[in-house]
Parts: sequence; structure tokens; C-alpha cells
Amino acid sequence: DVKTDLLEWSDEIYRILGVKPQAFDPSYRALMTMEVIHPDDRADVIKAHREFLSKKTACDIEYRLLLKDGTVKYVNERFQTLYDDQGMPTCAMGTVQDITERKRTEEALQEAVSLYRLHFDNVSDVIYSIDSELKFISVSPSVERLLGYKPEELIGRPFQELNLLTSEYVERAASDTMRVLGGERITSAVYQFIGRDGTKKWGDVSGAPLIRDGQIVALVSVARDITDRKQAEAEREKLQAQLLQAQKLEAVGRLAGGVAHDFNNLLTVILGYGEMALQDLHPDHPHHSLLTEVRHAGNRARNLTRQLLAFSRKQVLEMQVMDVNGVVRGFEKLMRRVIGEDVLMKMALHADPVRVKADVSQLEQVLMNLAVNARDAMPEGGVLAIETGIVELDEAYASRKPGIIPGPYAMIAIADTGVGMDRETLSQIFEPFFTTKTKEKGTGLGLATSYGIVKQHAGDIWVYSEPGKGTTFKVYLPLAREEEQTEPQVVERPRPIMGTGTVLVVEDDPPVLRLAGDILRASGYQVLQSGAPEMALKLARSHGGPIDLILADVILPGMKGPEMVEKIREIRPQARVLYMSGHTEDVIAHHGILDKGVRFIQKPFSMEALAAKVSEALGTMKNEK
Repeated sequence: DVKTDLLEWSDEIYRILGVKPQAFDPSYRALMTMEVIHPDDRADVIKAHREFLSKKTACDIEYRLLLKDGTVKYVNERFQTLYDDQGMPTCAMGTVQDITERKRTEEALQEAVSLYRLHFDNVSDVIYSIDSELKFISVSPSVERLLGYKPEELIGRPFQELNLLTSEYVERAASDTMRVLGGERITSAVYQFIGRDGTKKWGDVSGAPLIRDGQIVALVSVARDITDRKQAEAEREKLQAQLLQAQKLEAVGRLAGGVAHDFNNLLTVILGYGEMALQDLHPDHPHHSLLTEVRHAGNRARNLTRQLLAFSRKQVLEMQVMDVNGVVRGFEKLMRRVIGEDVLMKMALHADPVRVKADVSQLEQVLMNLAVNARDAMPEGGVLAIETGIVELDEAYASRKPGIIPGPYAMIAIADTGVGMDRETLSQIFEPFFTTKTKEKGTGLGLATSYGIVKQHAGDIWVYSEPGKGTTFKVYLPLAREEEQTEPQVVERPRPIMGTGTVLVVEDDPPVLRLAGDILRASGYQVLQSGAPEMALKLARSHGGPIDLILADVILPGMKGPEMVEKIREIRPQARVLYMSGHTEDVIAHHGILDKGVRFIQKPFSMEALAAKVSEALGTMKNEK
């Protein structure tokens, strides 16, 4: 009652205010005192009451109560004032409803929605939903990081029209989407996406149906960017393939080296005695032409075994510091004759010397093999470009190339405008006996040989090619160290001559032992022959005259050649040494590089070659004396 300030209330007021009935002040003002309203809400309540009184409208307001024990409650107050005929208020009637539980639920829901929105807006994965018409209903902002699109550019549009997937995944994604809309769940489906700028990304997508009132109305999916993972997997697969290829080449190399070693002993005898027989026959003798053909076939076989040894990295290298530019220039005329007149050769050599420590004959062999391949790839003519330079191979490159140490390298690039090669061919080009040529044009050892030579020089050979777009080979060789940069003077080797002196020949293969003795005796030398180290030591002790030279096989039964030589030189300290072998061994060379001061002749050798090497060794001895 407005006039008397008397208030009537229901018993609910006691529970709301947390008081006993006898402690409740029955006056209107006592109920509406500002003390029971939360301090932060008092100003709003006063304002609402004033507006209500001035406009004579119904009051509807929510606010908080702060009870004496500190409890906070939410209430909704609604009341209407009645007026008499003169417009004066007579009474007010209404309700105060405890809405604390509802407000707590609303706050919790709002917090949950805010938290969900926070996650939705900031999650790195793309969260999206698609309706039964395959249109986007919602898309998280992270789609812009993945594909470059804003969510509003996608919402409401069918995903098939947006060109979000590469062609090979469109049909699969549509099928998976229909499966989910049919009630299935997909835990992992990998697709390749296309961004706004054309960049391709990999995504791992999971999806589940969205059910409302027992009906599937849409699907919700999460797409995770796995581009880095896919790239890492591809890199691992590439490295694994490289490792398997290297292991395969290494296994084939060991087999080739072993076969070549044994075959070289046979060729040494065939070539040596064939050459000696030819010297004894007059050119008009009916067997002269037959032996000439035998020698030609033996020389071809020798070249074949040398290529196998080069591939298997068992050649003996005579290393010296050289300028790559000088090697290329010196080889230019020969290469021009090889490639023919219909191929234009262009050269771009580095302005400064590009010095490496290498075997010049082996490096020339690599250049020749690559030039011949380039010519064969351009049957109707074209351009062969040769470039030299200095490059820095970094850690990233070295990590993909076993055996490569980061640092400065000499680079030789040989590029042609020929037919090019496909990926399958590229994967096999360094394998021995693999060739795309006819039998008349090649054995399939040219690139295998080049590969072996480059690897034995601690370098790398790299190739890029596409069908119809030519081929580029790049050869990398470690630059010579500063202390090696000065190029040595070339010492002319003496011509083979009839010699004098005593040579002790030690060889466990009887035919090769006999051949070496026959060649040396025919060249004027006195020869002592031994098939085993112990017998050689006995000869060294018992021989009454000097022993000027020891010609020894590297690998001997019971004792290695260098070990035997050391024992003989304890008896014969003035004797010089010349080693022979079918391939290099660690006992005379490290990784195929001939130790300084060691003289060596590769099997199979000709009569002329052996005589020249012996003459060189004994001539050097006389010069040093």
C-alpha cells in the first residue's frame, strides 16, 4: 500500500533473503532498502525505479542481492503500480523471483560458448561442417592459414565448386563425405589441397555425422595440416632409395672388382705373350694377322676391366694438383672431334684457376664419357655446353649425399640439348651395363665408370634431365687445400730402352711370373723369379750379385707384398721397388690413391708398358744416386 507503506508478501521472501519470518521487517522500505542489493547493481536499480515512476510503466529488472552471510543471489523483479481517478498511486503489486540457478547455468553456458569460440577461432587445425547439400555451414578462421581463404568466402558454397583439392582427390573426398553423411565415421583420410595461390598442401581429415532429433543433418570434420610430415616422409623415402642404390652399386662394384682382378691376370698373359709373338713374326707371316686380332680383342677386354675397376673404385690414382680449366682446355680439341660438326660446343670457364687434386687421366676419362653420352643424345645435332666454377656444398646437400663433406668444391657442368631421360632411366644410369644404346654403340659402362672415378676422388656426380629437354651433368670435386695449390712440375718419363741390372720378380700366378721374366729378359735384364715370399727372401740372401729392382705383386700367399719388400730391403737396402696388381689394395694405396713415392703398374700390362716402368724406376734410381 503506497499510502501506508504496508507490504504483504509470500513466504518465499524468507528463503530468498535467507532470514526467519520473525526477523523480517514488514515495511516496504525495509524490503527495498539498498543495503540488500549488491553494491555494483544499486545504481542500475535506482535508475530503473525512477524511469518506472516517471513513465508509469511496469517495472521488469534483474539484479543481484548481497545477503548478510555474503551469498550472492540473482532476482528478477516485476511489478506494476495502480493509480486512482486523480492519477495518484494507490498500491504496487508484483513478484520478486529467485533466478540464481538459471543465471548460473546461463553464465556457465556463456563461458562454454566463449571457450568453444576461443578454441574454434584459434585452433591450428581447420574445423568445418558441411550440410547434406555439401555446402559449408561453418569454417574455422584457421582455414586462412592453410589455404588462404577467409571463412566467409566458403560458407554457403558447395566444396566441389571451390577447387580446394587436386584433381586426383576430388572424387575420393566426395565419396568420403557421402559416407559420413550416411552415418559412418572417418578417422583419417589424407587429401592434397590447393591454396588460393596454387600452393599444394597435405591434410589429414577426420569426420563424423552431426545428428539432431535422430536425423543426420550435417557432418563435422577436422583437417590437420601434415605438409611438413609428408615432405619429411618423401625426403626419408628419397634418402632410403639413395641408400639402397648406393648399397646396390657397392655390391656390384665389389663383384666387378673381384672379377676384374682375376681377369687381369689372364689378360696380362694373353696380351704379353701375344705382343712378344708378334715381335718375332714377320708381318707377312700368315699368323701375324691372327695374333693382331687377338691383341686387339685383348686390349678391348683390358679397357673393359679397367672400366669395371674404375666403377668399383679399385683403380690406382696418381694424384696431382691441376687446374680444371687447363684440363678442359687441353681436352677441347679431342672432344670437338668426338662430338662431330653438327654439335655446337660452348665453353664458359671460371675466370680464376680451379685447382683440384686428381688423376688427370681419370678426369679426362670422365669428360670423354659425358661428352660421348651427350653426342649420342643429339643424333640430329644440338648444343653441348661445358662450364666450370667454384661452389659451396652446404650441410643440407651433404646430408643427402653420403660421403660428401661440406665445403668448397670445383664444379664441372656438361649440358646438352638432346632427347633427355625419364625418371626410370635416371634411376639406373650409373649402374654397370645399363644402357639405352644398341650393342654396337655402348657397353653401359661409361657413366658407371664416371661415377666410380668421381666417388674415388671424394666427389659427387649429379644429373638432371627431362624427356625432350636435354640433360645436365654436374661433377663436384673437392678443391685442393691451400698448401697444395702450387702445381707440381711435370717430369718426363724416360722412354723404354734396353736395360741392364738384376730384377727380382715375385708373383704367385705362374703364367704371369713367366711372362714378366720373359719380357724383362727380352729387354736386357737379368731376372730372378719367385712364386712365394719365402723363396724370394732366400733368393735375396743367396744371390751373389746386386739386386737393383724388386718387381712384386701386391697380394701374395702368406705375406703381403709390402711386408715382404721391407724384409728384402733389410738385406738389399739399395733395391728399388715396383708393385704390380690387378687392382689397388690398402697396403699400397689409401682409398685408391697411390702413396707418395710408390711406383706401380696396373695389370694387365703390355711388354712395352712393363719395360717402360722398369726403365723409369731404374732411371730414377740412377738420377737419385
